Amino acid sequence: MGSRSSFVRMMRHGAVLLALVVGLVAVPVTSASAATYTSFRDVAAVPNANRATTTEGFAAGSRYLYSVKIKDNERAVIYRVDKSSGARKLMTNRANGTTSVKGLWHANDMTLVTIGGRQYLYVVTMKPTGAQLVKLRLRGASYEKVGRFKLRDSAGAVVPAHAVNVVAVSPSRIKFFFASVDQFYRGTIKPGASSGTIALTAAFTVDLANPVGERLPGVTNRQGIYYDKTRSDLYVPLTGGNTSVVLVFHGVTWKTTGRRRAAAKPYFKVVSKDRLFEIEGVGLSGDRLYFNTNRPHNRDGIHVFTRFRA
Repeated sequence: MGSRSSFVRMMRHGAVLLALVVGLVAVPVTSASAATYTSFRDVAAVPNANRATTTEGFAAGSRYLYSVKIKDNERAVIYRVDKSSGARKLMTNRANGTTSVKGLWHANDMTLVTIGGRQYLYVVTMKPTGAQLVKLRLRGASYEKVGRFKLRDSAGAVVPAHAVNVVAVSPSRIKFFFASVDQFYRGTIKPGASSGTIALTAAFTVDLANPVGERLPGVTNRQGIYYDKTRSDLYVPLTGGNTSVVLVFHGVTWKTTGRRRAAAKPYFKVVSKDRLFEIEGVGLSGDRLYFNTNRPHNRDGIHVFTRFRA
């Protein structure tokens, strides 16, 4: 052992080193950083087909993910993707045997509903006239139109909703949330209905201010939504240029009213090297958050956020 002064110096250095180590272990990451998810992986490409070049509506099922592409509100195609393997199928329209369909117009969002053991997609068209909601019955890798509905507010005016998600299904009715900009509505129909007018009731509004204080210029919120009824969480994407974020609103139920503010966590953000990275829609499958995108150079796709578990 060395001299007392050497021993004291050694102990002091050891104490400093220990403090640094403890500090590195104990210093918490800020809540915003800890709950911000920025990384994702590709599940499948969604190429152009039948001259449909713009990605729109998205829905997530237990096994399959569904994504729509449109051509100038004139026709649409629907892809079905196996979330595990990434296997992609261009779905067939049973009405004419082709792989495109007319009448979905902008097909901005859609939600998957199981009725009597069969699966259906309800698609919002954003059309100012005619049907604002279209019902498709799925059969394997094919579909057929089986319903058309009008959306009207309490004054009888058309509501060209840009988003829809199922809230609950019972033998007597299906409950939906519809969104138009920051206004959310409640609407119900009978499970077997194939036509009619859905009377919407104004439910609540959402504050689209960024909860972590970032400023995102040129952002639009006319994207698809997802409602997680198990956790009462509402997912709302915002996008502008090469940046997309997803806001999460906790504690949303069928009876929610007033104005809701997004939580600081979880918070999702993607800044792409591409000039455009537009998240069109989101959806949970299991505990993973999937989404579809518009990207340049025919690189649209379906993706999943890594690290995040609901």
